Amino acid sequence: LVFSPWAIRNYLWTNNPVYPLYDPFFNPQEAIKSQSVDLFTFRSLVYHEPWWQMALLPIRVFLQGQDGSPQFFDGKLNPFLLLLPFLAFYHMREDPPLLRNEKKILLSYACLFFATAFFTSDMRIRYISPIIPPLVLLSIFGLKKIVVLISKLRERRLRCAGLALLILVLSFCLSLNAYYILNQYKHVDPFGYLSGAVSRDEYIDKYLPEYPVMRYINRSLNPEAKILFLFMGNRGYYCDREYVFDMVHNRSLLRQLVKGSSKPEEILQGLKDNGITHMLIRYDIFDRWVKDEDHFTIRDQELLARFFKGHVELLYFKWGYGVSRLEHSLS
Repeated sequence: LVFSPWAIRNYLWTNNPVYPLYDPFFNPQEAIKSQSVDLFTFRSLVYHEPWWQMALLPIRVFLQGQDGSPQFFDGKLNPFLLLLPFLAFYHMREDPPLLRNEKKILLSYACLFFATAFFTSDMRIRYISPIIPPLVLLSIFGLKKIVVLISKLRERRLRCAGLALLILVLSFCLSLNAYYILNQYKHVDPFGYLSGAVSRDEYIDKYLPEYPVMRYINRSLNPEAKILFLFMGNRGYYCDREYVFDMVHNRSLLRQLVKGSSKPEEILQGLKDNGITHMLIRYDIFDRWVKDEDHFTIRDQELLARFFKGHVELLYFKWGYGVSRLEHSLS
C-alpha cells in the first residue's frame, strides 16, 4: 500500500511498476532491441575494474560510497551496517525460537533484496535502500549481544571498560551519520535560496553545470525540436523539449550510426530517421570517448570529425556542455 503510488507512477511512465528492476520482463521488445550489457561487463569496460574488485562489490558498497559518483554507488552507507549485524548471530542458539526466526527473516530479506538489485541493475545506494531498516534492527540485536557479554564479565573494572569502549564505538558510528548530514547541509545551503538572496536560476547553477544550456534550449529551440543527449548522466529534469538519451542499455545510437556509415551524410540521415534535430553533449567525456580506439577506429574518428564539421552547428556552449543543431533542422 505504501509503495503503490510509486508503482503506479512507474507503470505509467515506463510500463514497469518496479522500474528499473526486471525491465526486460515488462518490456521484452525494448530488451531485445537494446541487447543490454550486464553489470560486470559494464563495470569492466567503463571503470576498468578487475574481477576481484567486482567480486567485492557487496562489501565495497558499505565502505566506498560517494555521492554523485556512479562508480561508487552514488551514495553512502554506514560501514557499521555491515559489521554489527554479524554479532546478532553470535551464540544464536541461546536466543528464544521466535527471536531466532525474526533474525533469519530479517537477514534473508536483506540478502535477497540486495541480490535482486545487484543482478538486475547498475548498483546504486538508492536501489538497495529498503535493506537499511532490517540491517539497523540486526545491528541493534548485535549491540545487545555485546552488552550481554560485557555484563557477564566478573571484574567490575572490565565491565566498566567494556561499556566505555562500547559507548565510544557507538558514538563513532553515530558521528559518521552526523558528519554526513552536516556536510549535506553545507552542500545544499538552503537559506540563501529560501531568504531570496539567491535566485532560482543562480541556485540551480551551483549544482547543475548543464543548467545554463537547458535554459538556452527552453528559451531558444523550437517546441518541436528533439534533442539527442550524449553523456548527460540520464539527467533531463529541466529540459522542456523532447529528448532521448544516446546511451540506452549501454548501447550508443551515435556509435551504431558511425559504425554502419561510409560517409557523413549517412550519419545525418540516421539521426533524422530517429527524429533528432539537435544534440546536447558533455564534451569532456565525449572527446575522451571518441578518441578511445576501443570505441572508434581511426577511420571512425575521421568520419565523425567530417560529420561534425559539415553537418553540425554549435549554437551555445558553457561549462563544458554544448547544444548543436543538425543541418536543415528546426531552429
